[in-house]
Amino acid sequence: MFSFDHDLHLHLYGCIPAKMLWQIASAKKNIDWHFFETEFEKQFAIRPNMNELVQEPSEKNFIRFCELYTVGEPVTFAQFQAKFNLIIAIMELSNLSEVTDVVQQVCHTHFQQGLQHAEYRMLFPPWIEESLMSQLLHTICEQLHSFEQKTNHRFQGRLSCGLPRTDHGTIHYELLRHAMSTFPVVAQMITSVDFCFIEEGFPPKNQRSLFQRILNDNQKKPQQALAILYHVGESFEDKSLESAIRWVHESAEIGAHRLGHAIALGSPPQHYLGKTYSESVEERLDQIAYDLSHKDGLQAAGVQIHAEMLLTEQRQLQEKKRAEKTQKTYDSFQLDQILLRQNYVMQYLRDHNVCIESCPTSNLCIGRIESIEHPLHRFIEANLPVVIASDDPGIFDTTLQQEAEWVAQHITGSEDTLHALAQNAKKFRSEIISGRCA
Repeated sequence: MFSFDHDLHLHLYGCIPAKMLWQIASAKKNIDWHFFETEFEKQFAIRPNMNELVQEPSEKNFIRFCELYTVGEPVTFAQFQAKFNLIIAIMELSNLSEVTDVVQQVCHTHFQQGLQHAEYRMLFPPWIEESLMSQLLHTICEQLHSFEQKTNHRFQGRLSCGLPRTDHGTIHYELLRHAMSTFPVVAQMITSVDFCFIEEGFPPKNQRSLFQRILNDNQKKPQQALAILYHVGESFEDKSLESAIRWVHESAEIGAHRLGHAIALGSPPQHYLGKTYSESVEERLDQIAYDLSHKDGLQAAGVQIHAEMLLTEQRQLQEKKRAEKTQKTYDSFQLDQILLRQNYVMQYLRDHNVCIESCPTSNLCIGRIESIEHPLHRFIEANLPVVIASDDPGIFDTTLQQEAEWVAQHITGSEDTLHALAQNAKKFRSEIISGRCA
């Protein structure tokens, strides 16, 4: 088995193992559990009594705590987030000492597991104060630098600053650039920006101007260039399969260097036979505009595009309210067309060297797919640039090596595949794909 020592998709606080989180919670008094308990009840129809659970640190209660925190079976993204809320309830971003401990312990764990390079992502609340965000970026980067020095550069931890998909994204980007110009260690240790959290309702087109600004800044200051990482096609309950695939394509077209998950691009279409998806009139209009503008390429890929029919539908939909819903139930022919659309976008990613970050355990759970349906099968068959990663290893109770073992067990041609995946993780590091390191 090849040694996997580069993990490019890790959420810093999602790396916290259940035992560590349990110990932190047990040592605290007066944690406000209301939000966690309320959201958990909405998703799982069970309201846990966290005060009772944490105040009595028994083995039985710890097992129950693990059940509330970890994910080991298929869940919706909303259910996953309900579990992640446990971290939000327990951890205090304003406690810089606590943040320091988390960074040091997470880095130590990954170094002990044999990692040499890890890219950690950290998304801050939209309402965070400028001074606190600056302090947090400085603290996290200082600790990453400190641990690297401690290991004599045998372990490199880098930070990807999360940017909200909302209008706050631009504000946070400006705060990030200010911190990079103020603290040399921040400029050194932050090598990318990441767009994550809830995908539904936030189309990639909304990020076009911000992406262009980042890419322009990269050209002006190549020594501080930032890769653009974008979660897309992971959860697509609010749109058609065509639109979900389009979102992956549009993310790459507007400048994303690496795409997180992209399940919609690689899942076998027949998985969706007979399923009904609804999307807004606005989303359908965006899809029609996409089909018309990509007509030649789609048709060359075998997709049937009837321009006159689309133009007629477009005129009809423009008379309706943008939030009104349209529905589509998929039959075998339509799913054959979906396969061709997937192939068309895969060709684009391959031609433009856009890398997909595939996280097997996370995808199996949140994508609610079987191992045989995992998009990694298609990605590898299509010879796409792809890496494997562990996402939130604390919540999914996994390691990068376990993710590699899953690949060895389930993916055809595993020895060559594993070698290519291990090498890709080195070639697609953020500081390389952004142009920071020539």
